[in-house]
Amino acid sequence: MSTLASSIELDPIPTKEQPQLALTCDTSKLP
Repeated sequence: MSTLASSIELDPIPTKEQPQLALTCDTSKLP
């Protein structure tokens, strides 16, 4: 999970282009 956070920090632009990534993060927080 740490790797994902680093990737987002390095490339915050792709995160917007890939909404799937954001959803994955949200799901991870959920139980």
